[in-house]
Amino acid sequence: MQYLLSVCFALLLLFTQCAPVPEKKGNLSQTYSTSNTYDPVLITPPTGKSVKNVVLMIGDGMSLMHAYTAWVANKGRSNLEKCQAVGLSKTYCLDRLITDSGAGGTAMATGQKAKYHTVSVDTLGNPLPTIMDYAAQRGLSTGVVVTCRLYDATPAAFCAHNIDRDNSEMISSDFVTSGVDFIF
Repeated sequence: MQYLLSVCFALLLLFTQCAPVPEKKGNLSQTYSTSNTYDPVLITPPTGKSVKNVVLMIGDGMSLMHAYTAWVANKGRSNLEKCQAVGLSKTYCLDRLITDSGAGGTAMATGQKAKYHTVSVDTLGNPLPTIMDYAAQRGLSTGVVVTCRLYDATPAAFCAHNIDRDNSEMISSDFVTSGVDFIF
């Protein structure tokens, strides 16, 4: 029991040392910030050139609250504000109030809403064409790079088709015939 209390105390001490510190600013009651803020950089496109590459970065599970929290922690500055265009995607699923990465990834990869827990298939389980398929048809190179498992639902939605996001072996086997040039 004493060991458990020691571990709990150590964790409490660790979290209180890492927590943002409220600081007084003018007439604001509290502003939470980190000590290591960054200066946002203005992103300017090259002039006179057409877009050659598109990179879609997905913060899987990221919501507006996550973006807002980062903005607050950086004292009201964010690189998102410096982007020329920022979009909002409603990736809810067809059959549940709260979505999952399978249906959310499918919405991003195919432009179609899907059932909960499915990966780039329609309501009958038929494969939906993905943005990767359309790019390959136009002769463009395609790639998926992740920091999670390749068969996780979000990246899988761009390379595979399955009625259940947990069918990791079947999803992985779809990568071979996906037509995606680079998967890492």
